[in-house]
Amino acid sequence: MKILAMGTVKSDPHLYCGDECGRGCTHEEYNRALSAAVTAESTMPGWTANVWENMGWHWNLKRETGVVHWVLHVNDRGRWECYNELTQCHRIHTVGCDTPQEAVQQAIYAAAKLIRAARHELRVLSS
Repeated sequence: MKILAMGTVKSDPHLYCGDECGRGCTHEEYNRALSAAVTAESTMPGWTANVWENMGWHWNLKRETGVVHWVLHVNDRGRWECYNELTQCHRIHTVGCDTPQEAVQQAIYAAAKLIRAARHELRVLSS
């Protein structure tokens, strides 16, 4: 698990906030993000949890497969999303999934669809 903060974390009985953030992030927010990240990471072998602070404490799961970095996270509506971080190729982004496994399966389906389309284009160009 990776934990990142904006500068040195100021800690007192209530606050747990990086000195470069200044929002007033709390221990409660940090503990909630950490707990959710640990739980999610335990259900997704091969994925690494990340917890970070930037105007609040946040978390996601990441899987780096060489060139492509995949991210899983829960959106503002409490639904899972899976996307790749590459901007120089077709971006895959699944939304509205009930579980991280469903989000990954939808991303696999979307990637397979892109591969089929690319193979078709290669056949057209080659003929």
